[in-house]
Amino acid sequence: NLLSHKRKITIFYAVPYIYSYFLNHKQKFKVLIQSVKKFASAGEYLSPDLCKTILEIDRKICFYNMYCQTEATARISTLSGTYFAQHYLTVGKPIKNVKIKIKHTSSKNKKKKTGEVLVSGPGIMQGYLDDKNETKRKIKNGWLLTGDIGEIDSKGFLKIYGRTDDLFKVKGSLMISPLEIESIINQEESVKECLVFPKLVNGFYELGIIMNVNKKIFTKKNLMKFLKSHFSAQKIPKHYIYIDELPRNANN
Repeated sequence: NLLSHKRKITIFYAVPYIYSYFLNHKQKFKVLIQSVKKFASAGEYLSPDLCKTILEIDRKICFYNMYCQTEATARISTLSGTYFAQHYLTVGKPIKNVKIKIKHTSSKNKKKKTGEVLVSGPGIMQGYLDDKNETKRKIKNGWLLTGDIGEIDSKGFLKIYGRTDDLFKVKGSLMISPLEIESIINQEESVKECLVFPKLVNGFYELGIIMNVNKKIFTKKNLMKFLKSHFSAQKIPKHYIYIDELPRNANN
């Protein structure tokens, strides 16, 4: 058993989904904290609500949040454990010899801070094997186009909001990131996991959601209360599907 082994864990590295599990079983997470000196997360979006819950349990926790991509030889930036409490909304600053800049999708709005994250450095891949077209699409003048939407704040910390190919526009011209919404909804105590999707209705996209919930404690009333406390009306799903388990590929 992970928690009862006589050789206690001192470093714990996991994707956010695993942290979601532990924070839905807070007593288990509190047992981990007793021996773990450093926590780390990478692989997917670490939601603000998840970070807040971690900090509520231990404000002084040493937690590293990392931003990675295979095409950049994994790690691009790291939020050091000493900065986690102050800058948990970010994925930190670029690691040594890595440069990051933001490519704005429109030149019309010069004040816009968000755009696609571009990365350069010695760890950037030379290209995709036997795929010159995709290589040309992803690498421009030595910069890797990550496909992630983000911004760099006034102190140089990078924030990630979602994927360029995942965003879609709902009625009212609001661009939605399913990843952002899923990560927050997964923090509702009765939600085991969820998947947000666009549904075309009368020429406009509306939000739909597929959910695996704990049927013993789940109520639609409590879910709606949670959603209204975290989202604007445009970001609250209008279509709900309940299943026992979400399908997964080899990468989970």
